[in-house]
Amino acid sequence: MALPVRNPALLNYLESQIMNTTRTYGSINGFLSDNEMRRIAPSLFAPHAAPGVSDRYQYVSTIDVINTMRQAGYEPVKAGQGKTRTADGAAYTRHVVRMMHRDFLDPSKRNVGDVVPQVILQNAHNRTSAFHLGSGLERLVCSNGLAVSVAQMSGLRVLHNDVNIHDHILEGLEYIREVTETIVTPQIEAMTAKVLSKAMQRDFAQAVTVLKYGEEKTDHVDSLLAARRGEDEGDSLWAVLNRIQENAVRGGYDAKDAAGRSVKAKPIAAIARDLDFNLDLWTLGAKVLEIA
Repeated sequence: MALPVRNPALLNYLESQIMNTTRTYGSINGFLSDNEMRRIAPSLFAPHAAPGVSDRYQYVSTIDVINTMRQAGYEPVKAGQGKTRTADGAAYTRHVVRMMHRDFLDPSKRNVGDVVPQVILQNAHNRTSAFHLGSGLERLVCSNGLAVSVAQMSGLRVLHNDVNIHDHILEGLEYIREVTETIVTPQIEAMTAKVLSKAMQRDFAQAVTVLKYGEEKTDHVDSLLAARRGEDEGDSLWAVLNRIQENAVRGGYDAKDAAGRSVKAKPIAAIARDLDFNLDLWTLGAKVLEIA
C-alpha cells in the first residue's frame, strides 16, 4: 500500500502497524448505579458463565469485581457491551466499564482541559475475553475517553482460573496509578509543550485515517484537524491529538465514499474497536512526539 506521508519515520511506523494489524454510556450523576449498568450492559450481572463453556473455565463475576474496586475508592462512570446475534448471547458478551476514583468525580474541583485518570475494566463470560484492567484518560468537558496503551504503559490481564483474582485486581490498581503518575502524566506534559508544524499535523491526521480505515483518506484530514470548541485550538501535539481523537471517534463530518458520493463519516461505535483504535492512536501520538 502506498502511503504518501511525508515524514519518513512516521511512514515506517505506519507500515509496520498495517502489517500487524456498542458505544459506552455514562451517567449525568457522575457515576453509574447498578440499575443504570443493568440497563446499559446486562452482561455485567451474568450469574454464571455462558452455557457450553468448559468446566475448566472459572466464572468471574464482573459486578463483584466492580464492588471490590468500589471498596478501593473507584466508581463506574461509563459502561457498554458488545453486540450479539442472539438475545441469549447478550447476557454473556464482552463488556467494558470505565472506573474513576471518587477524588475526581466532582467537576467543580477540576478545570476545563484537566485530564483525569481512569481504570478500564474488560471482561466476558463466554470465553471471548480474559479479565483485563487498563489505564485510561478523560478530559473535563470534552470527555474524550482517550485510552492509554496498556501494552506499553500499564495493564493487568488475569485469567479466569486465577483463584486470587480480587487480590491481583487491587495490586493492578496500584500499578496503574504509579504508571499514570510516572509515565503518562510526563508524556502529556511533553505533548503539550511540543508544537507541530502544519505539515506534521496533516501527516498525523492522514496517518490516523490509516488506523481507522486501513487506507489513506486524504479528504478526511481537514475535518479531523478541526476544533469543535475553542479550548481545543492550538498547534501543540496534545491539542492536535485530542482534536483528531474526538473527530475520528465521533464522526459526523462530511466525507466521500468509495464512489465519490457525499456521506457523513461514521463513528467508531463497537466497544472493542473503540478501545483498539484509542490504544493505537495513543501509540501513534507517542511516536509523533518522538520524531517531530
